[in-house]
Amino acid sequence: MKKQTILTAGAVALVALTIGGTASAATAGTYKSNAKVKFVQDTSITPPVDPTNPGSEVTPVDPDGTNPDPGTAGPLSIDFASSFGFDEQKITTKDEVYNAKAQILSDGTFRPNYLQVTDKRGGANGWTVQVKQDTQFASASGTLDGALISVKNGQVDSISTSTVPSLVNKSFDLTIDEDGAGVSQNIVGAKTGEGAGTWVYRFGDDTNKETSVTLAVPGSTTKYAEEYTTELTWTLADVPHVETQP
Repeated sequence: MKKQTILTAGAVALVALTIGGTASAATAGTYKSNAKVKFVQDTSITPPVDPTNPGSEVTPVDPDGTNPDPGTAGPLSIDFASSFGFDEQKITTKDEVYNAKAQILSDGTFRPNYLQVTDKRGGANGWTVQVKQDTQFASASGTLDGALISVKNGQVDSISTSTVPSLVNKSFDLTIDEDGAGVSQNIVGAKTGEGAGTWVYRFGDDTNKETSVTLAVPGSTTKYAEEYTTELTWTLADVPHVETQP
């Protein structure tokens, strides 16, 4: 019994010595290293993304089945803008409104028609987009007088954490002046501190993509059995949107 008591006391003393040794350990020294990263502007072309899921790249197709032109290069760019196809329509003397086809992708699925803008300048300096219809619809034989393209259900989307652009036109018409020239108008724009990264400005969503772009044609307008065409010009300026006072 006595021997056992001595061994136990020795063990306690050893534990105390070990604990005491740990508690008295001192820092021998410290040293600091560093980590750095630098970002520069990207001037490459940004591919189109899904207007309803901007985190995924897609391949849009024009209404006639051809490939659209590539987007503009540079740190501030228009990456894509839909072309509007209103199909074949019967000649009529009644006022009519025709729906543009939704944006078709290379996999055969459809999305809302849309515009895509990317700002990779690295400063969130703001930007503005204007659009105009260059001239009235025309064929080899004449113009489609009084025809009017209307766009509605405008909304923006992005995976960017940047502040949402302040100017987002919910709807607009592409008007032609008395001289037959298109009228430019601001449709989407970011103030300073907004709109960095890639943004889609889509016309509708999956529930109304088929009815968000329309063409109204008066019944009184002479219509030839020909194809009528026009062009839209989308202009991106490195000018921040400024709200005007009423």
